[in-house]
Amino acid sequence: MDSGNLPKTELIKHREIHFSDLCDDPLKQAEHAISCLSDISGIQSVSTASTLHIKICYDVTQVSLEAIEEFLQKTGFHLDNSLLFRLQRALWYYAEFNQRTLLGCEQNNGHSTQQVFINRYERLKHGCRDHRPEHLRQYR
Repeated sequence: MDSGNLPKTELIKHREIHFSDLCDDPLKQAEHAISCLSDISGIQSVSTASTLHIKICYDVTQVSLEAIEEFLQKTGFHLDNSLLFRLQRALWYYAEFNQRTLLGCEQNNGHSTQQVFINRYERLKHGCRDHRPEHLRQYR
């Protein structure tokens, strides 16, 4: 199946991610999540719906909800793990996995959680880069 056969609306997903209120600073999770997710390729928009959940719009051919939520959890966010949200998440993961498989999107084609971290790190402005030319970095 080719992604050209599907309408673009089938490839754009609109989801909500809910955060737990049992963490240290639950009111800031949605705001911080928006700043973390805004630079990831494939994510078209992120907005707060309340202090404990965000609305996210992304292209399923570039990134999956499972990768997004795994990224959030690895960066210290606490997702709501009540039964309702776990079931909802499992259904979305399954549906997206099948859709991505039918479209020929490999699960580890550069959009894994590690790649999301790498892309985010490269886009941040920070002092962890050595701006010296290569020949000066090797000089001892």
